[in-house]
Amino acid sequence: MKKQYTMKKRLGTLFLLLAFCLAWAGGAWAAEPAGQSGQLDLPQLGKLEIRRLLDNAQTNLGGKAVFASQPVYTAPYVAGDLSPALKQAALARFNALRRIAGLPSVSLDEELCRKAQHAAVLMTATNYASGSGKAHEPEKPADMSADFYALGSEGAAKSNLYRATDLLVAIDFWLDDPGNKNLADLGHRRWQLNPAMGKVGFGYSAGTDSYNPCSVEWVLDKSGGAVDYDFVAWPASGNFPAEVFAKNAPWSVTVNPDKYQQPEAAAVRVKLTRAADGRSWSFGGKTYQLSDSGTYFNVSTHSYGLNNCIVFRPEGIGLYDGAYQVEISGLRNQSGQAASLSYTVDFFGAPRNFYDVRGNDYFAGAVRWVVSAGIASGVSDRSFAPNATCTRGEILTMLWRANGSPLVDAVESFVDLDGKFYQTAALWAGAEGLVAGPYFEGDKPCSRGEVVYYLWVLAGRPQAGQDCAFADVSQALAPAVAWAVEKKITTGATAAAFEPQAICTRGQIATFIYRAYRW
Repeated sequence: MKKQYTMKKRLGTLFLLLAFCLAWAGGAWAAEPAGQSGQLDLPQLGKLEIRRLLDNAQTNLGGKAVFASQPVYTAPYVAGDLSPALKQAALARFNALRRIAGLPSVSLDEELCRKAQHAAVLMTATNYASGSGKAHEPEKPADMSADFYALGSEGAAKSNLYRATDLLVAIDFWLDDPGNKNLADLGHRRWQLNPAMGKVGFGYSAGTDSYNPCSVEWVLDKSGGAVDYDFVAWPASGNFPAEVFAKNAPWSVTVNPDKYQQPEAAAVRVKLTRAADGRSWSFGGKTYQLSDSGTYFNVSTHSYGLNNCIVFRPEGIGLYDGAYQVEISGLRNQSGQAASLSYTVDFFGAPRNFYDVRGNDYFAGAVRWVVSAGIASGVSDRSFAPNATCTRGEILTMLWRANGSPLVDAVESFVDLDGKFYQTAALWAGAEGLVAGPYFEGDKPCSRGEVVYYLWVLAGRPQAGQDCAFADVSQALAPAVAWAVEKKITTGATAAAFEPQAICTRGQIATFIYRAYRW
């Protein structure tokens, strides 16, 4: 893009919007500044950056081979080896989720992969039978060599394990840590989000039936460099993709043991507030029962990567969307002084089932993507209105969001903005040179020529490698159209005409933006 905006401006936009929402709802934020989860000097990501990150770290292999060499689950046992494609896909997903949490990337270690792969075969060979009743201590099959068992048992003891699912799906599962068995401690999640982690290894067994495949993730590593952080939260502060957090998943906040004393369950209090309507949930005490859903609270001081983990789960939330504030009191810093912390999570891209967007519509994929990227939303929870005319206010609001929702010092004034939803976007569009005053005309329909011009200007007015081929395009617009056609953002309305004055629908605009901003 032509202009890069500072993270300060992006965060300023977020907090101004949140303050407005709470003022409307009659709520109140804590006076202390909001905190940042994860590494303090690691910039928080914009919504489009997160969307691209997840697009490049999918949870399927797209038909690529799982194994470079096949495992054998009976004597003589063979560990086999995962394909490079699966290892790299698993590493990409693992690091994408860590980055969203504000944590540095880890590297793939082939020796850890070898041990994790032995563990996967061992767990399948024993059908998860364990010694002394512990899941991570599998029994030795009588016909397995001591060397094979030593590698496999070490891998099982130092890894996250999950049966009956693909490895790429398991990575998200460990972070969710669903069900009441792991609810009190969230050990799988805490190992994945350990700031000190530097290396990871993966193993996978396809199994011999539907009950005993095994995914393995070696996580007991602390070889990473020092990380300066106050706390590690999931969901993390700032922009957070709703798709990676299930509605019944627990929240967690692990405070840095170098900065905070071990928290006491009797003293800690958590308040969660939803900006949209001011509803709040409060947590504290020890009267909560383990369950797969519903209200829960606990303070875990067991060592799973990190100590000092505060776990809480609200009830009655069907879909996470919009801003939530977390306030935690009852802490003490290492000097013994009373301490508290607060942070904001802005969920975006909540999945929608629009009745007017069918799977075979040309714009279906584009609509899903722009909604998941936080660039556009429906006209209601159930309707996107893809065939409705797109206005100038709507398109420029979408482009403002795609560029990080920045605040700017207005260099262009407009006389028709008071009370309009697109007011901030209009000022940004004026500063970018997309539109000029004195009238913004936000309710005016957007044309094909206008949207191509906007995209071209925001891209830095690049020159295409060929001239515009359409006779109905003005000389001023020709460079933008030639560029857009070359980049496959759009084509002509016909082979001979571009029809720059034709009015665009919301579905068409979503498609333009998807093609221009996805990569």
